[in-house]
Amino acid sequence: MMPKLQLSDSEWHALLNPSQFAVLRKGYDERRGSHPLIAETGRGIYICAGCFSPLFESSAKFAHRDYPSFYEANPGALESMVNFGPNTTVGYRCAHCGGYQGQVHNDGPQPTGKRYANNGDGLLFVPRGKQPPPVRTA
Repeated sequence: MMPKLQLSDSEWHALLNPSQFAVLRKGYDERRGSHPLIAETGRGIYICAGCFSPLFESSAKFAHRDYPSFYEANPGALESMVNFGPNTTVGYRCAHCGGYQGQVHNDGPQPTGKRYANNGDGLLFVPRGKQPPPVRTA
């Protein structure tokens, strides 16, 4: 297992655009239905926009109008977290860099019944046949 990536806020600011920083490092959710990855239907992988760890396979993606949504994540790619607020929810983040990704709900399709509602700004899509960038280690 690769050691966790730990960078300062200033280092993350240098690597991410403002909306990626807001999602991944500050835990903000983007406006529902606003991200172009919702409509992405190509084959490939979805990687963390912060550290480039592979999080989801395109075969696990399904159509949803609010956020890019998946019924399962790659094994060991995510860590659960509890989001406290007006409505307590189960969120998740990248297991490698700790970047916030989204929330998991129990209203997804089979075989898992899960819906990983992911912020598009937390992801990058890498089409099949294209080499993803190496996972960041520093």
